Amino acid sequence: MDFPILLNYLIVAVPIFFLYTELHFRFPFIYSRYYINEPEILADIPYRVNPNCNVPVMVLIKDADKFPIFVKNINIDIYQNSQIISTNLYIINKRIDDYWWYKTFQVNPKKNKGHTTFEVRITYEVNKKTKTIKNHNIKTLKPSPFNVFLSNFELPGSHLTQYGDIHYHSYLTDDMVEFGAPLRPTLEVCKVLGLDFICNTDHSYDLDDKHGSWTETDPELIKWKTSRKEINDLNNEFKYSPFMIPSEELSMHNASGKNIHALILNNSKFLPGQGDGAERPFDFSCDYNSNNLYSNLEKDAICIASHPFTPVPFVEKFFFKRGIWEEFDILKQNMIGLQILNGDLDESFYRGVKEWINFLLKGNKKFIYAGNDAHGNFNKFRQIRFPMISIKEADKQILGVCRTGVFPEKLNHIQSTIDAMRSGNCFITNGPFLKLSIQSNKIEFNMGSDVCVSKGVIKLSGISNHEFGKITSFRLIKGVIGEKKESLIKSSSVKDDSFIIEFDLDVKVEKKSYFRAEINSENYRGQCTAMSNPIWLNPEP
Repeated sequence: MDFPILLNYLIVAVPIFFLYTELHFRFPFIYSRYYINEPEILADIPYRVNPNCNVPVMVLIKDADKFPIFVKNINIDIYQNSQIISTNLYIINKRIDDYWWYKTFQVNPKKNKGHTTFEVRITYEVNKKTKTIKNHNIKTLKPSPFNVFLSNFELPGSHLTQYGDIHYHSYLTDDMVEFGAPLRPTLEVCKVLGLDFICNTDHSYDLDDKHGSWTETDPELIKWKTSRKEINDLNNEFKYSPFMIPSEELSMHNASGKNIHALILNNSKFLPGQGDGAERPFDFSCDYNSNNLYSNLEKDAICIASHPFTPVPFVEKFFFKRGIWEEFDILKQNMIGLQILNGDLDESFYRGVKEWINFLLKGNKKFIYAGNDAHGNFNKFRQIRFPMISIKEADKQILGVCRTGVFPEKLNHIQSTIDAMRSGNCFITNGPFLKLSIQSNKIEFNMGSDVCVSKGVIKLSGISNHEFGKITSFRLIKGVIGEKKESLIKSSSVKDDSFIIEFDLDVKVEKKSYFRAEINSENYRGQCTAMSNPIWLNPEP
């Protein structure tokens, strides 16, 4: 094997991956403990389901064109309190020999509610043997059940906002170590999760690949063009409820020439970027950087910094020349904001909040957004712990857990949603609903507004429910441009059994200032937080 090709294998195995795991990759002449002479087989199920909905159970088989199998049947069992409450048997009796094969089974949960676990058993013939697996066929990973919450409630305030996950990877991310979920089952899961939209931000270095290759670039961009048509067709089929915003996660250079990622939403033209794609060993070059990107961005598109403050491990700095978004990059005018909430209320989130506040106090108008960076991962992700040796599971970076709540002028409409995000009329949450506005001179100004008035009435409303827990506290915060710290103008621990909070407050400013709000609750997954984008007030001359 040529040295550059071998080096590609070594480089691509360095990072830890959060996608469905490609089991057939292995180093030349090196044994892999999880390699199998059969296709990848896995099931996936949404972590929560809205009331009065069937539970979509996806079964995905990949690489059966190289390892054909005959699927006999699929059995889906539902448990509650360790007792089986439902069993569903599906007879398949089908030879599978496609590169991708998937089927979604709509399981009726009947009248069951609350915490349940699902187990999917797949019986198939391969290599003249009959086998039955549970949930997946990763031989080094013990199968664990899917935890699914069958809710009595829709997402809080879903009748007042449109919820979306702005950072998601689909099956268009597909190479020798990782792959995501197909687009159709993704939308089916979004519907029962309560998501109104999703952005398929697949990596730019995957979207221009030739079919069946992860190192060869296709000058005809067949994969890109086919995916845009599939997205449009699915949106029409689903009648934009939910809908998918065609997007990409662009690899580009920061001010120091290191690789960072940008979420490019609703750009009809493909923007190439391969600096950290390991397609050519130690070739970190990128077409775009924070100076030249925006002149190539269409007027109907937006750019958001992808998880800008997540620490970069040393091996990724060395093998991929990865860096973080620097102040010079963030302050570019057409970079509208920061995806600071990325799947969890973790250290990078709290650092992101701190950095965002610093930008605001210096007079910079930047907004915040939420997504999960899920690669498939409807219920849990499976992660390479040690290449060729072991894989583990974890309960984070799950589709739909962290959301951006948007207030578009027109519902279920791509451009209206983009325009609302561009203007900052949105909030981030992993639980409660939040809306902040200011009324002045009988006009109500939404989040993201920059208003030439010195006084007004702040209107704050928050909604939670039994699934996401009672509201435990709220904070209304003021920032004066040029000062070093924000100030609390109203905060409280909520002691009563309240799922709704509403109040009005008169405010007046003498210098240019902004107001923002936070609401907290707590549920079975831990702390839940909603955070608004600011509203700016400029004193009248």
